Amino acid sequence: MEKKLLSIGLLTGVLNGMLGGGAGMLCVPLLRNQFLDEKKAHAYTVSTVLAASIISAFIYLIHGQMDWTMSWRYLLGGVLSAPIGVFLLKKAKPSFIRKSFAVFMIYCAVRIFVNA
Repeated sequence: MEKKLLSIGLLTGVLNGMLGGGAGMLCVPLLRNQFLDEKKAHAYTVSTVLAASIISAFIYLIHGQMDWTMSWRYLLGGVLSAPIGVFLLKKAKPSFIRKSFAVFMIYCAVRIFVNA
């Protein structure tokens, strides 16, 4: 199981560098397949994507591909609203989380397909 978890982390890191936080959309189902319950899979995904995002952001920053004058606005919104998401995750039933996540993935897929 350790090798599988390491592989999930490696794949999430690579995809995070390429796709941003969207790597979490793959990490959650992979962690669920490792017998983690829904809430733990989401929590571990957030920590994995956070670590990978910090490294990715640093690399983008040193290569001049990130503009802090623009990004601080949405970063502030994300930091301030994240506790709300954690609170809602604690209250939600696992089946609701799973179905909501699936609907969100379908929505994103359709948007990507239409705009490609």
